[in-house]
Amino acid sequence: MAFAYGKRLRNYTENHSRVVAEFDDGTTTSGHVLIGADGIHSAVRHVMNPQGPKPEYTGLLGIGG
Repeated sequence: MAFAYGKRLRNYTENHSRVVAEFDDGTTTSGHVLIGADGIHSAVRHVMNPQGPKPEYTGLLGIGG
């Protein structure tokens, strides 16, 4: 398991068993799953699906604990 904090995803590639994440600083990491936990204006979501819908306010509020 690898965690990359404070990195900016530039690109990723995947095959049948691995995902390789490439970052702006030239480093890479690989694993079985790529999770982008970078908020509502996710740069990861944009890299993975540039034509995807943009987030918009729905009037709902969610709180978990």
